[in-house]
Amino acid sequence: GSIFGATNILIAVDKYSHHCWLLPAKKRSDVRRFLLYILEDAKRMLPHIDPCHLKFNNTGNLYVENFKVDNESSFRKVVDDPMQVWLKDHLGVTNFNFTPKGSHAKLGLAERFVQRVKASLRCGIWDSGLKLMYWDRLLILISQMYFIMPTSANHNNKSPKHFLYGQPTDFEKDILPYFSPFGSVGE
Repeated sequence: GSIFGATNILIAVDKYSHHCWLLPAKKRSDVRRFLLYILEDAKRMLPHIDPCHLKFNNTGNLYVENFKVDNESSFRKVVDDPMQVWLKDHLGVTNFNFTPKGSHAKLGLAERFVQRVKASLRCGIWDSGLKLMYWDRLLILISQMYFIMPTSANHNNKSPKHFLYGQPTDFEKDILPYFSPFGSVGE
């Protein structure tokens, strides 16, 4: 666990911009609250997204077209599963994709982010020399860095921030004023 009690990570990836939300969770039931947060965050991005990439239902509400899930026990492949019903009611999820147990290849994009996050956490903790209990603070920093870093997954290697808001990352303005090595004492 972490210093704040987190034991799980919710990783959500927007397939359009490759924006990745990384949220430390104390318990699995936090997933619902985090998914609502992610939907609200995505709604703030709407004015910056090309309308041809948005999905609306017949009442004009934005919805999540696909929800890919690994073989997590919180989601079950049964009719009227409480989590699936909640996702349909609150996020408008219309399609659930479950991967077979032990098969991560079908997740593709999400699984690549999982591996990238794990490697970033290991390197960050090892490089900073901090105790493992601070992993959740590092996770938040990693999430912020992924948002402003260019990625080859987007056209012209744009960062998710640049892709969504049309604002390229300015190192002098966006990073340097806040930069100090992770684990150092801030001023």
